[in-house]
Amino acid sequence: IYTSGTTGPSKGCMLCHNAPIQNGVPALRAQGLSDAEALWMSLPLFHMAALSLLLGCLRLGARVIIASRFSVSGFWADIE
Repeated sequence: IYTSGTTGPSKGCMLCHNAPIQNGVPALRAQGLSDAEALWMSLPLFHMAALSLLLGCLRLGARVIIASRFSVSGFWADIE
């Protein structure tokens, strides 16, 4: 994954394949997400937070709904 480049040009960071999963699972468990629920997200999938949540949900057996973009006016309709 690449850094945001806040201290200069973006730099590649080496991560093991399991790192995003191990980052996402505790965050999702802390929110009480179970395999009977779904996580809605509109984060860009190139971002580490989105990747961690997506893979964490897959590991926990929860569903993930990935919105193409965030819309304030359409948010509650999407949630329904």
